Amino acid sequence: MKVVCPSCAAAYNIDDQRVPASGLKVRCPKCKHTFPVWRPGTEPAVVVPLPGPAPVAPSPESVPLPPPEPFPAAAPAPSSEADPFARAAAVALP
Repeated sequence: MKVVCPSCAAAYNIDDQRVPASGLKVRCPKCKHTFPVWRPGTEPAVVVPLPGPAPVAPSPESVPLPPPEPFPAAAPAPSSEADPFARAAAVALP
């Protein structure tokens, strides 16, 4: 059987008789990476977790509405005392 190291892609031939049904850990002589090898057709099934149930959206009747935001306070009218030019315009010129 041909085996390829998943780390360095080096290929090796291994006698099928040396690989037990439960698999075998092999160390790559080139890069020293250890990886599992199984007999052809006996690879373990890959377990993929199934997604959980879809979340249930709450009905519009059960969702409380946020309180309304208060309107901002109106800005006070500018006073003539704060603006020196407003006072000068109020004074009549001769």
